[in-house]
Amino acid sequence: MRKLMILILVVICCACSNTKSDSTTATPLISEQKTAHSIPFPLIKWNHHIYRITTENVTDIELEIGEIEYQSMNEERETPDNFSTSYPAGTKLYKILDIDTSEAIAIQEDAGTYVKAVAN
Repeated sequence: MRKLMILILVVICCACSNTKSDSTTATPLISEQKTAHSIPFPLIKWNHHIYRITTENVTDIELEIGEIEYQSMNEERETPDNFSTSYPAGTKLYKILDIDTSEAIAIQEDAGTYVKAVAN
């Protein structure tokens, strides 16, 4: 009889508990979240190279080499070429005089204003 009373008490306690387990509203694990906090620096991906955007202004510009086609702050395993975390689609990219594009490129911010991005 004592075992039966303990079993009934355990069943009642479990049935009356207020915790819910709803897997549809579960928060994803930190490693699965896509946030701007985990992007190490503002970047551009062009011609299979990743460039870190600097604050250094550039004046010696050669020719236009492309433009940003896709802008996003979401982390993705594979990003397309002509991608930026900071600049919108349509932003022009240029070759810097006497510097190979595998080392650095220039980003046009305004008419006549260019910022250097260095290969990472």
